[in-house]
Amino acid sequence: MHLIPTWIVLIVLAVSWRWEGVGAVMSVVLGLVYIRFAAGRGHLEWAMVISGPLFLVGGLFLLNWLKRKQKSQES
Repeated sequence: MHLIPTWIVLIVLAVSWRWEGVGAVMSVVLGLVYIRFAAGRGHLEWAMVISGPLFLVGGLFLLNWLKRKQKSQES
């Protein structure tokens, strides 16, 4: 039961390696979903610690996707 979120994040990571744009959106959505559930229970600091890395990973996948898209347009 407690490993379900881990498996979800691993699946999102596997998809992200193939399609960075989709992975960026999915990572940010997972972070927002976690904030919704954790903040609703009064644990806002937990939400920031756990969802922060998801936002960071989503941002990095977005940067990589944009750079790759820019490189393909230059060629």
